[in-house]
Amino acid sequence: MWALVRKKKPTTTEIEKRGSEDHLVIESASFVAGNAFILRSIGNKTAGYFRYSTMRDDPAMSNLFFEGLLTGVGLSKNSPILLLRDVLVKNSISLRKVEPVVVIAWLFYAYDLFKTGRNIKLLKVTTDGVNKNVHKFQGLDY
Repeated sequence: MWALVRKKKPTTTEIEKRGSEDHLVIESASFVAGNAFILRSIGNKTAGYFRYSTMRDDPAMSNLFFEGLLTGVGLSKNSPILLLRDVLVKNSISLRKVEPVVVIAWLFYAYDLFKTGRNIKLLKVTTDGVNKNVHKFQGLDY
């Protein structure tokens, strides 16, 4: 027989935390839905998850990162955001698209580089443990 188990009543802080998490999910989904570049180049599920994760980490840095990703204004030539924009544009018009796991890896790698203030010339990520599947991308020439 199945035993009827009562869940303990959530505390006020648990309810408040859940409410703020719900707010982040809703904000992330509406932000992604309102940006054609992000929908076209990243996809709604991947972009929503990434936006939610970065907003939980540091909302101010997340907003700066997405502003640079959307506009590209004021980015240096070796900026990880500019390199990410280039790779996303190239992937979105390519006939052979990379897997979503690679896109997520590019996103988090570029975000981490942006947060630490490092510039790069090559966006390189490994998607399976021991460098078997390394995806490299060097920026577009303007």
